[in-house]
Amino acid sequence: MTHPSAPSRPFHGAHAQSYDQTNAFWAPLRGALDFTLAQTLAGAPEEARVLVVGAGTGAEIAFLAERHPGWQFTAVDTSAEMLAICADKARAGGYGDRVTIHAGPVETLEAGSFDLATAILFSQFLTERAARRAFFAAIAQRLVPGGRLISVDLSAPGAERAAAIDEWLGITGTATPERQAQFDAMVSVLPPQEVEALLTEAGFSAVRPVFQVLLMRGWSARKA
Repeated sequence: MTHPSAPSRPFHGAHAQSYDQTNAFWAPLRGALDFTLAQTLAGAPEEARVLVVGAGTGAEIAFLAERHPGWQFTAVDTSAEMLAICADKARAGGYGDRVTIHAGPVETLEAGSFDLATAILFSQFLTERAARRAFFAAIAQRLVPGGRLISVDLSAPGAERAAAIDEWLGITGTATPERQAQFDAMVSVLPPQEVEALLTEAGFSAVRPVFQVLLMRGWSARKA
C-alpha cells in the first residue's frame, strides 16, 4: 500500500526498509482489505496456488497464510529489497516453505499455474492504458480456467476524481501542488467502469466490485 508521501523512487533502498513502519498509518484500511479478501476468497480450494503480484513486504501473504495452511504462494515484485523483507516475514511466521519468491515481472512466470491471484494497489502505477491491459492479461494467462483475481487500485468517478485525490493526499498533510504533480505523474486514477473494462478486455469475466474505502476500490473477477 503506497503512502501518499512516498519518495521519488519508491519501493527500493531505504524506502523498502522503512515501508512497513511508514505505512502503519494505514492499518485500519489494511484491516478492511483483509476482511474483504477473507470473505471474497471463501470457498477457494484448500490447496490453492496463489499468485501475489506486487507482493511488497508480504502483508496479504501473512494474512492469508495464517488462515489457509494448505495454500502455496508465489510472491512477485520488481523490488528485490521488498521481497527480501517478505521472505524474512515468511520464515519468521513459520510459512516460509509455502512462499516462492520471484523477483521480476509477472510475464516471466509459467502460464496456467495458479488458482488465485491478487494485485493490490499495483496496476495504478501503469499509467498507459495498453500497459495496464497487458498487465491484467498476463495475470489472466497465468490462472487456470475459472481462476479468480482480486484487484484493488486507486479509482474514482471522473466528476469526483480531483476531490477524492485531494482528500487522499490531505490525510497525511501532503496535499501540496508539488505532491499533487508527483502523484499525477506516478499514478493513473481511472473511473471504476474503465478499470472494469480493462479487466474484461484482458480476459476476465464476472467482474464485480467488492471493496471501496476512500480512493481505494477493489474487484473480483474470474478468468473467462
